[in-house]
Amino acid sequence: MLQVACAAAASVQKCVDGGVLQETLPPRIPLFMRVAELSTLVSSSTQQLRSLAALVQLFIAHKYSHAKYPNISGVLTEFLKLQRVLIFIDGLDKASGYWMMIEKFIDQTASAKDVCLMISTRDYALETSRLEDCLREFQSVKILPFDEGQRNRLIDRSASARQWRGCKLYRST
Repeated sequence: MLQVACAAAASVQKCVDGGVLQETLPPRIPLFMRVAELSTLVSSSTQQLRSLAALVQLFIAHKYSHAKYPNISGVLTEFLKLQRVLIFIDGLDKASGYWMMIEKFIDQTASAKDVCLMISTRDYALETSRLEDCLREFQSVKILPFDEGQRNRLIDRSASARQWRGCKLYRST
């Protein structure tokens, strides 16, 4: 997951540095969210969350406060609206009491193809989810370490095949 995030971040940096043609879509900004942290946010939130987008917005507001990271929150929010965020959700099996709710949000988002998602969870958790008819749109893969050339070829192949729109990957730990 880290290698994919690093490649996405490098693509964003290239765009920031002026290396992307104007006719192309902006690169995807990687956003890594630990489910344990999301669960804490949900439990302390005063607002009722109804979607993954709302949960991501809450995460962005919490994690990237304006004082500490000026403009980051706004940029992430804009890229989220443009569907140019690559969301990594790590440790779905660690969601405690919010597992089902977060899974439902993920399923709704995956069905609508609103955003590019990569989730990680343990094999037993995926099996349990599938018994509950959840996460069926995700393909199970085991990601091994790649060298830089392998990583770039994977990203190029995936990007050209799907334009990273609605792509679904799953990582087993």
